[in-house]
Amino acid sequence: AELLHKAASELVPEGRFHLVGHSLGGFSAINYAAKFPGRVASVTSIGGFMRGRANGLEGALQFLAGGNLLRKALFYFGFWVLKRHVLLLKAATFAYARDWQAYASFPALDETLSEVFPDVRNHSIAAQRAFCRYMLDMDLFDEVCGIETPVLVVAGEKDPIIPYQH
Repeated sequence: AELLHKAASELVPEGRFHLVGHSLGGFSAINYAAKFPGRVASVTSIGGFMRGRANGLEGALQFLAGGNLLRKALFYFGFWVLKRHVLLLKAATFAYARDWQAYASFPALDETLSEVFPDVRNHSIAAQRAFCRYMLDMDLFDEVCGIETPVLVVAGEKDPIIPYQH
């Protein structure tokens, strides 16, 4: 919320604004609205979440990120492997999918991963570890009841990664 506030203050120095976020951005938008309610006119969270503690591959990464020397080494090695080739990244992304067959048949999967891969290669592994460790302690459930601005949460009924029930 504090990082988003810094950017928002530069882009929109005064008044309230509408905030839209997807996935982690949805989480960040809700977090921002809870901490800076006077700045937010409305929030749209698309595929956002309320708790930073993850399941699946992200949960495993959080477990490794929060650990001792061996777990830290495994975390670094895992990210190093993901950065080697787009096919390794693709294989890892299947762990995110609730319905891997629907995910595999997504028409833009290869194109999307090819577009994202250069950014993945540029990510600092140390920063990714710090982020995974930090997210473990994030929980907005106690704060969301204080949000008085309109909030629209949008979820895809057939989203293979974050199902509607989530």
